[in-house]
Amino acid sequence: MLVTPRYTGHYCENACENFTSDLLLNLSRDNMLFIDIGAHYVYYTVLVGTRHPDCNIIAFEPVPENFDILKRNVALNKLKNTELHNVAVSNSDGLRKFNVTEASDSCGFYEHPLTQTSKVRSNS
Repeated sequence: MLVTPRYTGHYCENACENFTSDLLLNLSRDNMLFIDIGAHYVYYTVLVGTRHPDCNIIAFEPVPENFDILKRNVALNKLKNTELHNVAVSNSDGLRKFNVTEASDSCGFYEHPLTQTSKVRSNS
């Protein structure tokens, strides 16, 4: 899986990620629908898609730079039944400002207290 160097330790050594990964693998099945909102580099999509190749997956990632890596990870892992969307997901319709931060995993509709906003997109 492709990740920037900043995230190598996060995906390989983080105990929380291990717990969540195990939980997700125990709950996922073939022929189910898995929706990955805020997919970042599609770690969970790759995890479910490689374990359950007949699972239908829809992944949403609003940040174009993350979305480019996301698409490469889907292709690299030869995932099928995967639908990708370069948009933000919210509980309401309409356009809102979306903060793209220096830390690619901290972007969102609200400013993040631990990282600086590098740009604001108004079309997400």
